[in-house]
Parts: sequence; structure tokens; C-alpha cells
Amino acid sequence: MITVNGHTLENFNVHTHAGVRYIVFDNNSKSYNVFDTQTLIELEYLIEDVEEEDYKVVVFSSAKDGFIVGADIKEFHTSLDDIESLVSRGQLLFNRIEDLPIPSLAIIHGSAMGGGLELSLACTSRVCMENSQVALPETKLGIIPGWGGTTRLPRLIGVSNALDVICSGRNVTSYEALQMGIVDKIIEDEGSIPFADLSINFSERRRQKKGVVSTNSLKSLAAFKFAKNNITKKTGGNYPAPLKALDVISNCKKMCRNDALKYEKIAFVELAKGSVSKNLIGIFLGERKLKTKATNLCKSESKVSKVAVMGAGAMGSGIAFALANKADINVSLYDPYEEQLDKSNTSNGSYLEKKVEKGYISARERDRILDLIYTTSIMEKAVEDADIVIEAVPENLELKSSIFQKVHALSPDSILATNTSTFRVESLKEGLAPDKLGGLHFFNPVSKMPLVEIVRGTDTSDDTISKLCSVALAMKKIPLVCNDCAGFVVNRILMPYLVEFDSMISNGIDFEHIDKVMKGFGWPMGPAELCDLVGIDIVYHGAKNIESEYSYITFPENSFIKKLYESKNLGQKTRKGFYTWKKSNKKGKSSHSGGSRPNRSDIESQLLHVMTEEAKKILDEQIVEEPYEINMAMVFGMGYPPYREVII
Repeated sequence: MITVNGHTLENFNVHTHAGVRYIVFDNNSKSYNVFDTQTLIELEYLIEDVEEEDYKVVVFSSAKDGFIVGADIKEFHTSLDDIESLVSRGQLLFNRIEDLPIPSLAIIHGSAMGGGLELSLACTSRVCMENSQVALPETKLGIIPGWGGTTRLPRLIGVSNALDVICSGRNVTSYEALQMGIVDKIIEDEGSIPFADLSINFSERRRQKKGVVSTNSLKSLAAFKFAKNNITKKTGGNYPAPLKALDVISNCKKMCRNDALKYEKIAFVELAKGSVSKNLIGIFLGERKLKTKATNLCKSESKVSKVAVMGAGAMGSGIAFALANKADINVSLYDPYEEQLDKSNTSNGSYLEKKVEKGYISARERDRILDLIYTTSIMEKAVEDADIVIEAVPENLELKSSIFQKVHALSPDSILATNTSTFRVESLKEGLAPDKLGGLHFFNPVSKMPLVEIVRGTDTSDDTISKLCSVALAMKKIPLVCNDCAGFVVNRILMPYLVEFDSMISNGIDFEHIDKVMKGFGWPMGPAELCDLVGIDIVYHGAKNIESEYSYITFPENSFIKKLYESKNLGQKTRKGFYTWKKSNKKGKSSHSGGSRPNRSDIESQLLHVMTEEAKKILDEQIVEEPYEINMAMVFGMGYPPYREVII
């Protein structure tokens, strides 16, 4: 145990070299660093030591794989009565760091999120490793940065960039952070930190951070107007936190630091005690539970070196790219058609080139990612030495089975993972090693949809589930481990929703009205628009596949979806479905208008009811173990509005 001035430290390592005081975050009870109450207390002791001793520089770093992921949301979520004192404590502590009589430096590697970034903003200077990322994600939790983020960041990087980072809550790469001025230098390792080379004027930087925001009034006004319009468009007014963050930055830009922090605290507390924040934090904690569950299923020997993907269509190409880009895994992408492989390579290259042009990644990083993807039209080469083979071919049972039969003959030791969205995993096991067969169901587009369903068949081994979980986590996905059934969780709930919608419009209700109601409820799109996006043919066949096992999930006799399918009006892909579609995939007029328009609450309750009932059946059948898993599937796989109360 380490002691400082008689106080025992459980979450830090400290040492001094050549007058530099090194404070190293190393949370004792977690695999990552987080600001819980004990960590804050210990940091107060350490800052008191720096204030009293004669050090030249103080350096903050981490012994974990990342820097600091922020405040302990679980602790925060259960201490709403003490929220004001918690915010005050953090603000005062970070002020003390900013007010130290000596320069301070934060060394960021991995992720610096929320309170982790706010601590670094209190420092005189910040450096980071190449593959690091920073963020103030609080608005995604229905709150705003409360330990100085809304105060310090605009003073450091200007209003426009600060509004972008804070109101979006997005991750910012190391190169973009350097461009914005969030960090002062990108370094190769912690041994290459010549503090003097940072060329930071200590007194000038301190004056800048404590003063008012430097703004051009016209430019500032335009930035606030643009941000407000963008937020309103994206959130529909259902998420108060981004607008509150904008309000705080706007009203505090001419305040001194301490007055701005008071305003920030009042706004933070107001949001933290609201229902939206409660719901969003509940979703965040549910996501963490899913990842913890998947992590606990991973064995130490579960590391995956190579994955082969069968099929270079939109889904297969997306999976392959995510494996390389997010998981740093060698991946071979197979397709019998060279032109399909060329299309995939071109798309991936163009995407990364734009990232380079915008300064988000380096050219070296682009090349490294592309080098991880090997494309081939020869199956034998694709599956050679593959730990896992993922099929991502069209939703045809015969085709999927044929692919797996060929792969198993070529590589009998490989784990076989199907990306089917409606068929049971069990339906593919004939002639294979059933213990090495499982489901790995991604959602389209793979780059944007965070959920992946990991499906355990009747005979799927723990080792297989372990490796599938390992891959999903490496891809930064949210893994939902479930037992086998037609449609698994998401599509098992989605299909009754779409069938009920079909029944409603077949009985004379205007589908445009239903779309508007459900979008108003908070869904990213209404059911008609969703059918057009996915493809009427895919919806029709998907529902039929599930209907073969659950006879109550069936289209009405006068099914409107069936009529569209039979007339080959398949949605965006044919430019006509429920709506007409322009070449830019911009929605045009409805192809069929008219019908009754029941009140909003009747439509909402009718469509939500069928989903809730199906969710109860899934729980009764033990497809998943707990209700929160259903809610996570709804939010991350279907787009259920997370600010709403959960459905089950």
C-alpha cells in the first residue's frame, strides 16, 4: 500500500523524478479508472501534497489500458440526493489542480471520457498517444459536463468546436483533438514527453482558461444558431441536455471561471434529477451489464487471430471492415464475384481516405486497417487458419447451409457463425460439428448499429460462445447472448410489430399517419419507412420464416405488404414501396394515400402492446434471462427511444 502524508492510497501510484511529481491513476477494484468517491478523496490528498511540497511539474497518467472513463455512473445514479455536493466537490478539486503554482500535464492514452477529460482540461497541458480518443459524453446520459467541461473547453478551443464536442457527446480521435487544440501534442510513448517542447506559456494559458471566452460576436452568434438548429433537428426536442449545454455555454461565455462553474452546476443538478436522465442512465448501466456478462463468458484462451467472412455484400463487407477497423483482427473476405470484392475494397478505401483528409486518422493508420483485410474469390484461401467463419449471404436457408458444408469440409476446426436474422441456428447444424456452430447476428449498417446477438444453439459449446463474445467485444459491439429461436430477440419482437402495422393499414388506417405518430413517439422512422428501407421482400420473407414457427405472427388475408411484394414494389431498392424514392434515397410522396387517422395514443398502445406481449413470451421461454436484456435489444437493435420508460 502507498501512503501520502499518512493517507493510504488504493487507487493511485505516485513517484517523483527530477522534481516531477507523477500521479498515476490505477483503480484498485476495476479494470479501468473511474472517479468514485474514494478516488476523489485520494486525489484530494495528492493535490494537497503537491500544494505543500516543492515540485517543478505534476504529471497525471494511468496504469490501465485507458486514461479515465469518467465518474462512476452507478454510484452517481444512486446518490441523487447528494448530487449537488458531488458536483461541487469535483469542481473544487479540479479548480485546485488548475490553480497549482506549477505547470501540470495530463498524459492520455486510450480513452479520456467525461470527468477524465475534464481533469485533463484543468491541467496546463495535455498530450496523447496516437490511438487515443477523448469525449464529453454526458449529453448522451441526459446531463451535461459538471466538473468544468462547459466552462474550460470553450475557453480552450473556441465556441464552435466546443459546441460540437459537448452537444454531440461524440468521440474525438487523437488527430482531431490535436487539430482542435484539445491536446497539444501526439506522442509515441510516455518516455517521449519533453515538457519544454510543448511550447506552452504557463501564465498565458492560465489567463486564457480563467478568463472569458474569446469570440467574434457574429461568428459566435452563427455557431450558436447552427448548433441549436442541428440539435432540434436531431432530437426533436426529446433530449433536453444538448440544448441545456448550449444554453450554459452561451450564458457563461462572458463570465469568469467561478461564476460559469456555478451556472454549470445548477444546470447539471436540474437535468440529473429529471426523468430523461434517469432513463438514459438506466440504458447506460444496462449496456454495461451486457458487456460485463459477455466478458465473464470469455475464457483467457479466447483470443481470435483471424476471421473469415463469407459474402461481400453490404452486410459481409461491413462486418469485415468493422473487424479490421475496430478489433484489429486479420480478416479474409470471400465472394465468388470479383466485382463485388472490388466494390468492397473501393468503398472501404474511400471511407478511410475521407477520414485522413479530415485529419481524423493518419495515412499510416489508414494503410494499417486496409492491410488487415484480405479479399479473395477462392474459398480455400479465405478459410485457411480461420478461428471463426461468419456467413453473411442472403437469407436463404439452402444457400447458408451449402456455404457452411463447404467451409466445414475445408476447415473442420473453425467455429461457424451464422448472420441469419430469422432462421434458428439449429436448422443449419446437419453435417457440421454442432458444438462449433453459433449465431453472430449483426444489424445493418454494421458501422452504426451497436448491437450484436450471440446465439447459443442446443449443442453450442462454451468455448464457441467464449470466442464469439471475444470477437463482439473487440469490435466494440454490445453483445446480447441469447438462446436459439426463430428471429432471436430483435426480429422476434420486430415482426409482430410490422404484422400488426400491416393489419392496421389493411383495415383502412393511413400508413403515413402511423409513421408520423411513431416518429413522434421517438422511433428513428415509422414502420412504413422502415419496411421500405429494409426491403419489402426481406420483411415479407422474414415474417414468413418466423410464422413457420409462431403461427400467430401472420399477415392478414388482405395484407398490404403482400400486395407490395407481389407487385415488386420493394421499397428503396425499386424506388417505390409505401413511398416513392429518389435516387438519393430521399423519401418522396406516398405511393398510396388516404385512410382513417385514429388518435396518437391508440396507435402507440396498439403497436407497443404486441411488442410487449412478444417480449414476455421470450422471457417465459428463457431465450434471455432478464428483462433488461429485452430492453437493451429494443434500444440498440430496433431504435426504441431510450429517453422513454422501458417496455418490460
